[in-house]
Amino acid sequence: MIRYGVRIVQLDPWNRLEASRGAGERDDEYVLRCLRTCYHFATDMNCHVQILAHPAKMEGARRGQAPVLEDIAGAKHWDNAVDQGFTVHRPKLYERGSIKTETAFYHRKARFDELGRPCRLSLDYRLKEGRYVSVDYEI
Repeated sequence: MIRYGVRIVQLDPWNRLEASRGAGERDDEYVLRCLRTCYHFATDMNCHVQILAHPAKMEGARRGQAPVLEDIAGAKHWDNAVDQGFTVHRPKLYERGSIKTETAFYHRKARFDELGRPCRLSLDYRLKEGRYVSVDYEI
C-alpha cells in the first residue's frame, strides 16, 4: 500500500469476506471487531476505507422501504461504529416489463459536521453509460 501510494481501500462486498471468527464469538462481536480493525488500519496507513455491505432481506413491514444502516446483517454497529454511512435504494426494479432506473441515495450518518449532513439525493442509473447521475443537480 505504502509503496504504491494507495489512498482508498474498498471492501466489496462485505458478506464475501472471510476472516477468523472466534469460537463462540457472536455476530455483533465479530462485526465490531472487524470494524475496529478497519478503523485502525485506515488510521495507521493514512487512507480511506470503504466497506460495501448489503442489508438483510427486507421482509414484513420493512419491505419496499429504503434501508437504514441497522438493516445491514450482523449488528447495530454498522450505525454506531462508522464515521459515515450511506444507503442506496431502488424502489422499483421493473414496471410493466421495463427496467426502472430511479434511485435514492441516502447519507444516513456523518459523525463529524465537516463530512456532511444526512440527506437524500435522487439519482438515475444510465444503463448505456453504466453510471448514476444526479437528478437533483445538473453536472
